[in-house]
Amino acid sequence: MSVDSSVLSPELVASLITALEWGSCVMGLLGALVLATNTRISRWGWLAFFLANLCSVGFAVGIERYGLMLQQLGFVATSLLGMARTGLLPGVDLRTSPAPLIETPAHAQPR
Repeated sequence: MSVDSSVLSPELVASLITALEWGSCVMGLLGALVLATNTRISRWGWLAFFLANLCSVGFAVGIERYGLMLQQLGFVATSLLGMARTGLLPGVDLRTSPAPLIETPAHAQPR
């Protein structure tokens, strides 16, 4: 899936690919930093990850690397899940606590 060169010049295509690469880099690092602060603004890290993933999808398509594109589409899904679990998606609220996968034995529970 290459870009029609009659529509966009090769220089413009290269500039767009570079912008997507750096957009992904900056937003991904910002998302990691914001999540790592573990503060009231940490949930916004999911939005930064989501934007980074979208940039990466565009970048992967632009350089015709479809394995990377598929990986980033999976990360888009996990970013959307993180956004939903923190209340950032309008109309979607998954902020309930899930049941633990493994029950803690009674003797190991705090008293």
